[in-house]
Amino acid sequence: MRDRHWDQLSAQLGFRLHPDKNFTLAAAESMGLLSHLEVITKVADVAGKEYAIEQVGSYTRKDRLQAALRCTACERTGGVAPRHRARWAVDMSLAGNLQPC
Repeated sequence: MRDRHWDQLSAQLGFRLHPDKNFTLAAAESMGLLSHLEVITKVADVAGKEYAIEQVGSYTRKDRLQAALRCTACERTGGVAPRHRARWAVDMSLAGNLQPC
């Protein structure tokens, strides 16, 4: 979870909760976190979904950029196969700063 999730959880619980590497289940139990499972679950679910979206977005951008770079290198040497030209045009427009030669 990111800091914003811990901040949100802390606000909803009414006390500060920012676990560090020394945080244990015994500490969680002594803080009474078991009685707040519904709140914790909601925030954790949102955090997990946001993380999944970030990972997919990161992979997609990285994949497109790598494809654009490969096609740019091929274009410079004249080696782009016709089946890659349409993909190259799409990838170039999505890559942002990259421009065709």
